[in-house]
Amino acid sequence: MEETGKEFLEAFPKLEVEGELRELLSTMEVVRVTLNRRKDLLRIYTVSSQWIHKKYIYKLEDMIQSQLFSHAPIRVKIIERFYLSRQYTPERLLEVYYSSILLELKNYHILLFHLFRTAKITFPEPELMELALENSVIAHEKEEELYRVLDKIFCERCGFRLSIRTSFREERDESEIQKSELEMREAARHVAEHLSLGRAEEPEPEEKKPAERQREAGTLEIPPGGKTAGTGGKTAERNSRCGAATIRTCCTEGILRMTAFPLTVLKERWGM
Repeated sequence: MEETGKEFLEAFPKLEVEGELRELLSTMEVVRVTLNRRKDLLRIYTVSSQWIHKKYIYKLEDMIQSQLFSHAPIRVKIIERFYLSRQYTPERLLEVYYSSILLELKNYHILLFHLFRTAKITFPEPELMELALENSVIAHEKEEELYRVLDKIFCERCGFRLSIRTSFREERDESEIQKSELEMREAARHVAEHLSLGRAEEPEPEEKKPAERQREAGTLEIPPGGKTAGTGGKTAERNSRCGAATIRTCCTEGILRMTAFPLTVLKERWGM
Protein backbone atom coordinates (compact mmCIF):
# COMPACT_ATOMS: atom_id res chain seq x y z
CA MET A 1 0.00 0.00 0.00
CA GLU A 2 1.43 3.36 -1.00
CA GLU A 3 2.00 6.02 1.62
CA THR A 4 0.48 9.44 1.03
CA GLY A 5 1.49 12.83 2.31
CA LYS A 6 1.95 16.44 1.35
CA GLU A 7 3.69 17.62 -1.77
CA PHE A 8 7.25 18.52 -0.96
CA LEU A 9 6.92 22.25 -1.66
CA GLU A 10 3.68 22.31 0.31
CA ALA A 11 5.46 20.86 3.32
CA PHE A 12 8.30 23.38 2.92
CA PRO A 13 6.65 26.44 1.33
CA LYS A 14 9.55 28.81 2.07
CA LEU A 15 12.03 26.63 0.19
CA GLU A 16 13.19 28.25 -3.04
CA VAL A 17 13.87 25.63 -5.73
CA GLU A 18 14.22 26.15 -9.45
CA GLY A 19 14.92 24.24 -12.65
CA GLU A 20 15.20 20.48 -12.93
CA LEU A 21 15.08 19.91 -9.19
CA ARG A 22 11.71 21.68 -8.94
CA GLU A 23 10.30 19.37 -11.58
CA LEU A 24 11.52 16.33 -9.66
CA LEU A 25 9.90 17.62 -6.47
CA SER A 26 6.52 17.55 -8.22
CA THR A 27 6.71 13.74 -8.02
CA MET A 28 7.82 13.68 -4.37
CA GLU A 29 5.65 13.78 -1.25
CA VAL A 30 6.63 14.19 2.39
CA VAL A 31 5.01 11.55 4.62
CA ARG A 32 6.82 12.21 7.89
CA VAL A 33 9.27 14.63 9.51
CA THR A 34 11.13 13.83 12.75
CA LEU A 35 13.68 15.54 14.96
CA ASN A 36 16.01 13.56 17.19
CA ARG A 37 16.25 14.13 20.95
CA ARG A 38 19.35 16.27 20.67
CA LYS A 39 17.54 18.38 18.07
CA ASP A 40 20.47 18.38 15.67
CA LEU A 41 19.17 15.93 13.03
CA LEU A 42 16.03 16.47 10.95
CA ARG A 43 14.81 13.40 9.08
CA ILE A 44 12.44 13.88 6.17
CA TYR A 45 10.68 10.73 4.91
CA THR A 46 9.51 10.98 1.31
CA VAL A 47 7.85 8.88 -1.37
CA SER A 48 8.04 9.28 -5.12
CA SER A 49 6.54 7.64 -8.19
CA GLN A 50 9.94 7.60 -9.91
CA TRP A 51 13.55 7.11 -8.90
CA ILE A 52 15.60 10.21 -8.13
CA HIS A 53 19.38 10.38 -8.42
CA LYS A 54 21.18 10.75 -5.12
CA LYS A 55 22.94 13.92 -6.29
CA TYR A 56 19.55 15.71 -6.25
CA ILE A 57 18.76 14.34 -2.81
CA TYR A 58 22.08 15.66 -1.46
CA LYS A 59 21.47 19.01 -3.14
CA LEU A 60 17.98 19.23 -1.64
CA GLU A 61 19.34 18.45 1.84
CA ASP A 62 21.88 21.26 1.52
CA MET A 63 19.25 23.73 0.30
CA ILE A 64 16.89 22.97 3.19
CA GLN A 65 19.68 23.36 5.71
CA SER A 66 21.07 26.57 4.24
CA GLN A 67 17.70 28.25 3.56
CA LEU A 68 15.58 27.12 6.51
CA PHE A 69 18.04 26.24 9.27
CA SER A 70 21.07 28.41 8.56
CA HIS A 71 21.12 29.77 12.14
CA ALA A 72 20.60 26.40 13.81
CA PRO A 73 23.06 23.49 14.16
CA ILE A 74 20.73 21.07 12.40
CA ARG A 75 21.69 18.45 9.84
CA VAL A 76 19.05 17.45 7.28
CA LYS A 77 18.64 13.85 6.15
CA ILE A 78 16.14 12.78 3.46
CA ILE A 79 15.02 9.14 3.50
CA GLU A 80 13.48 8.48 0.12
CA ARG A 81 11.25 5.63 -1.05
CA PHE A 82 10.26 4.89 -4.63
CA TYR A 83 7.10 3.25 -5.94
CA LEU A 84 8.31 2.17 -9.36
CA SER A 85 6.25 0.90 -12.27
CA ARG A 86 6.35 -2.73 -13.33
CA GLN A 87 8.71 -1.94 -16.19
CA TYR A 88 11.50 -1.87 -13.63
CA THR A 89 13.26 -5.01 -12.52
CA PRO A 90 16.32 -5.00 -10.25
CA GLU A 91 18.54 -5.47 -13.31
CA ARG A 92 16.82 -2.67 -15.23
CA LEU A 93 17.01 -0.34 -12.24
CA LEU A 94 20.72 -1.03 -11.81
CA GLU A 95 21.33 0.10 -15.38
CA VAL A 96 19.83 3.55 -14.80
CA TYR A 97 20.51 3.93 -11.06
CA TYR A 98 24.09 2.61 -11.00
CA SER A 99 25.84 6.01 -10.84
CA SER A 100 23.52 7.07 -8.02
CA ILE A 101 24.43 3.97 -6.01
CA LEU A 102 28.13 4.65 -6.58
CA LEU A 103 27.75 8.24 -5.38
CA GLU A 104 25.88 7.09 -2.29
CA LEU A 105 28.50 4.47 -1.46
CA LYS A 106 31.32 6.95 -2.04
CA ASN A 107 29.78 9.36 0.45
CA TYR A 108 29.08 6.57 2.92
CA HIS A 109 32.33 4.58 2.81
CA ILE A 110 35.08 4.76 0.17
CA LEU A 111 35.97 1.07 0.58
CA LEU A 112 32.39 -0.01 -0.14
CA PHE A 113 32.43 2.27 -3.17
CA HIS A 114 35.58 0.54 -4.47
CA LEU A 115 34.18 -2.95 -3.82
CA PHE A 116 30.95 -2.25 -5.69
CA ARG A 117 32.65 -0.41 -8.54
CA THR A 118 35.07 -3.29 -9.19
CA ALA A 119 32.52 -6.07 -8.63
CA LYS A 120 31.18 -8.17 -11.48
CA ILE A 121 27.39 -8.07 -11.20
CA THR A 122 25.07 -10.59 -12.80
CA PHE A 123 21.40 -11.56 -12.47
CA PRO A 124 21.06 -15.32 -13.00
CA GLU A 125 17.41 -14.94 -11.95
CA PRO A 126 15.13 -11.88 -12.03
CA GLU A 127 15.19 -11.56 -8.24
CA LEU A 128 18.77 -12.72 -7.61
CA MET A 129 21.84 -10.51 -7.83
CA GLU A 130 25.29 -12.09 -7.77
CA LEU A 131 28.22 -9.93 -6.74
CA ALA A 132 31.67 -11.31 -7.60
CA LEU A 133 33.97 -9.24 -5.41
CA GLU A 134 37.72 -8.96 -5.79
CA ASN A 135 39.33 -11.48 -3.48
CA SER A 136 41.02 -9.37 -0.83
CA VAL A 137 41.15 -8.95 2.94
CA ILE A 138 39.07 -5.77 2.67
CA ALA A 139 36.42 -7.54 0.59
CA HIS A 140 36.03 -10.27 3.22
CA GLU A 141 35.80 -7.66 5.99
CA LYS A 142 33.29 -5.38 4.21
CA GLU A 143 31.17 -8.01 2.45
CA GLU A 144 28.35 -8.00 5.03
CA GLU A 145 28.23 -4.20 5.24
CA LEU A 146 27.99 -3.86 1.47
CA TYR A 147 25.20 -6.44 1.48
CA ARG A 148 23.23 -4.45 4.07
CA VAL A 149 23.54 -1.18 2.13
CA LEU A 150 22.45 -2.76 -1.17
CA ASP A 151 19.56 -4.54 0.56
CA LYS A 152 18.30 -1.19 1.88
CA ILE A 153 18.59 0.43 -1.55
CA PHE A 154 16.90 -2.30 -3.59
CA CYS A 155 14.43 -3.69 -1.05
CA GLU A 156 13.53 -0.94 1.41
CA ARG A 157 13.85 2.03 -0.92
CA CYS A 158 12.75 0.54 -4.23
CA GLY A 159 10.41 -2.20 -2.99
CA PHE A 160 12.03 -5.19 -4.71
CA ARG A 161 12.19 -8.70 -3.29
CA LEU A 162 15.80 -9.17 -4.18
CA SER A 163 18.25 -11.77 -2.89
CA ILE A 164 21.91 -10.82 -2.99
CA ARG A 165 24.62 -13.46 -3.20
CA THR A 166 28.32 -12.66 -2.94
CA SER A 167 31.39 -14.56 -4.08
CA PHE A 168 35.08 -13.79 -4.49
CA ARG A 169 37.21 -13.74 -7.59
CA GLU A 170 40.84 -13.09 -8.40
CA GLU A 171 41.63 -9.42 -8.91
CA ARG A 172 43.08 -9.92 -12.40
CA ASP A 173 41.43 -11.33 -15.47
CA GLU A 174 43.05 -13.77 -17.91
CA SER A 175 44.68 -11.08 -20.07
CA GLU A 176 46.28 -9.46 -17.03
CA ILE A 177 47.55 -12.82 -15.82
CA GLN A 178 49.14 -13.51 -19.23
CA LYS A 179 50.73 -10.07 -19.18
CA SER A 180 52.16 -10.77 -15.74
CA GLU A 181 53.54 -14.11 -16.91
CA LEU A 182 55.35 -12.37 -19.79
CA GLU A 183 56.79 -9.85 -17.37
CA MET A 184 57.93 -12.70 -15.12
CA ARG A 185 59.69 -14.39 -18.03
CA GLU A 186 61.37 -11.12 -18.99
CA ALA A 187 62.51 -10.60 -15.43
CA ALA A 188 63.85 -14.16 -15.29
CA ARG A 189 65.84 -13.55 -18.48
CA HIS A 190 67.42 -10.44 -16.98
CA VAL A 191 68.26 -12.35 -13.82
CA ALA A 192 69.88 -15.17 -15.81
CA GLU A 193 71.96 -12.67 -17.79
CA HIS A 194 73.09 -10.97 -14.60
CA LEU A 195 74.00 -14.28 -13.01
CA SER A 196 76.20 -15.17 -15.99
CA LEU A 197 77.89 -11.77 -15.77
CA GLY A 198 78.37 -12.25 -12.06
CA ARG A 199 80.12 -15.58 -12.63
CA ALA A 200 82.38 -14.03 -15.26
CA GLU A 201 83.38 -11.27 -12.88
CA GLU A 202 84.19 -13.54 -9.94
CA PRO A 203 87.92 -13.30 -9.09
CA GLU A 204 90.01 -16.41 -9.51
CA PRO A 205 91.39 -17.71 -6.19
CA GLU A 206 95.07 -16.99 -5.66
CA GLU A 207 97.51 -19.82 -6.22
CA LYS A 208 98.24 -21.42 -2.91
CA LYS A 209 101.75 -21.55 -1.55
CA PRO A 210 103.48 -24.91 -1.15
CA ALA A 211 103.09 -24.74 2.60
CA GLU A 212 99.31 -24.24 2.29
CA ARG A 213 99.01 -27.13 -0.19
CA GLN A 214 100.94 -29.35 2.19
CA ARG A 215 98.74 -28.26 5.10
CA GLU A 216 95.57 -29.18 3.17
CA ALA A 217 97.06 -32.53 2.14
CA GLY A 218 98.13 -33.25 5.71
CA THR A 219 101.84 -33.59 4.76
CA LEU A 220 103.17 -30.38 6.29
CA GLU A 221 105.79 -31.18 8.89
CA ILE A 222 105.60 -29.17 12.08
CA PRO A 223 108.88 -29.20 13.97
CA PRO A 224 109.09 -29.17 17.76
CA GLY A 225 108.03 -25.82 19.18
CA GLY A 226 104.80 -25.68 17.18
CA LYS A 227 106.19 -23.61 14.22
CA THR A 228 106.26 -24.55 10.58
CA ALA A 229 109.52 -25.01 8.71
CA GLY A 230 110.87 -21.65 7.57
CA THR A 231 107.84 -19.66 8.88
CA GLY A 232 106.31 -18.89 12.28
CA GLY A 233 103.22 -20.97 12.96
CA LYS A 234 101.15 -17.91 13.86
CA THR A 235 102.19 -16.15 10.64
CA ALA A 236 101.19 -19.11 8.47
CA GLU A 237 97.85 -19.43 10.26
CA ARG A 238 97.16 -15.70 9.90
CA ASN A 239 97.97 -15.78 6.16
CA SER A 240 95.68 -18.75 5.70
CA ARG A 241 92.83 -17.00 7.50
CA CYS A 242 93.34 -13.80 5.50
CA GLY A 243 93.27 -15.74 2.23
CA ALA A 244 90.07 -17.53 3.19
CA ALA A 245 88.50 -14.25 4.31
CA THR A 246 89.40 -12.63 0.98
CA ILE A 247 87.74 -15.45 -0.97
CA ARG A 248 84.63 -15.33 1.25
CA THR A 249 84.36 -11.56 0.81
CA CYS A 250 84.59 -11.80 -2.97
CA CYS A 251 81.98 -14.56 -3.09
CA THR A 252 79.66 -12.64 -0.76
CA GLU A 253 79.92 -9.50 -2.88
CA GLY A 254 79.13 -11.53 -5.99
CA ILE A 255 76.07 -13.11 -4.33
CA LEU A 256 74.81 -9.73 -3.15
CA ARG A 257 75.17 -8.29 -6.64
CA MET A 258 73.29 -11.24 -8.13
CA THR A 259 70.40 -11.14 -5.61
CA ALA A 260 69.95 -7.37 -5.51
CA PHE A 261 69.00 -7.17 -9.20
CA PRO A 262 66.01 -9.59 -9.23
CA LEU A 263 64.62 -8.06 -6.02
CA THR A 264 64.76 -4.60 -7.60
CA VAL A 265 63.02 -5.84 -10.74
CA LEU A 266 60.25 -7.54 -8.77
CA LYS A 267 59.66 -4.46 -6.61
CA GLU A 268 59.39 -2.22 -9.65
CA ARG A 269 57.08 -4.53 -11.63
CA TRP A 270 54.73 -5.83 -8.92
CA GLY A 271 54.98 -3.17 -6.23
CA MET A 272 56.52 -5.45 -3.62
